[in-house]
Amino acid sequence: MFDADEEQQIRIRLAETLRWIVCQRLLPKVGGGRIAAFEILGTNLRVKDTILHGEGEGRTFYEIIKQNEAFGMVTFDDYIINLYSEGFITEDVAKGYASRKGVVGRGIDMIKSARGEATTEIEHLEIDRKYGKT
Repeated sequence: MFDADEEQQIRIRLAETLRWIVCQRLLPKVGGGRIAAFEILGTNLRVKDTILHGEGEGRTFYEIIKQNEAFGMVTFDDYIINLYSEGFITEDVAKGYASRKGVVGRGIDMIKSARGEATTEIEHLEIDRKYGKT
């Protein structure tokens, strides 16, 4: 939206004025209707630095949110896992709306495991003790 020579000035203004970013997705709810899932990013020195210099290795907004959950930040994935845990959404909806499907899949498996539910359809696996032996 801006000329290349204006980019740094825009980044500085954004880094200095930003306080919170709240994003919302509406997910189909069990039993009908919709329920909101949120992602919340608050500002701190790491956020300002990332705005000024861009995302990079070990410096992404997702990682910043994960490391600052104690300060009220939350990722869509964690919020979606919580909605699934509370029974508001189905597993298919949780995985369908996830930002990182692997993260949500592992979260769902942990919930199922804690409930004593199966986490896979694979049954009766055995080690082939005769493999490679003549």
